[in-house]
Amino acid sequence: ARSRTMSILHPSFNIVRCLRETLHRHLPDNVHQLISGKMCISLTRVSDWENVLVSEFQSKDDVVDALICSSFIPFFFGLIPPTFRGERYVDGGFSDFRPCFDDKTTITVSPFLGEHDICPKVKSTNFLYMDVYRLSLRFCLENVHLINQVLFPPD
Repeated sequence: ARSRTMSILHPSFNIVRCLRETLHRHLPDNVHQLISGKMCISLTRVSDWENVLVSEFQSKDDVVDALICSSFIPFFFGLIPPTFRGERYVDGGFSDFRPCFDDKTTITVSPFLGEHDICPKVKSTNFLYMDVYRLSLRFCLENVHLINQVLFPPD
């Protein structure tokens, strides 16, 4: 991504392929057995924009396909959404940003500063806070920096 002038936005860069290769390289072959029934992946079905939570997986490929769909942001990652079990899906945040089963057992994770169990720590006290449809986000320079790193990854 860094070798292109527009980073991940360059037309020749295929972030889905890079993500798929990285997941296959780093996930264990039995990942589907390790996470089935223990972890949910949130997806948004393209046909009706309904949220789908998947927690049972038949193979490593099944897990990788679900993770690819769960991270797919239209236009940013491409124009045609990937498929999982024969249907097209995009990031689960489009239909339910923070699905919860039980506040005591659900661990929320976010790459941005906000009200989540796992997220970067707030470094400053001067920020605005927004909570819309369970999307917790702090408006601060740290989050602007994190978004910039997503678009233009550092060395």
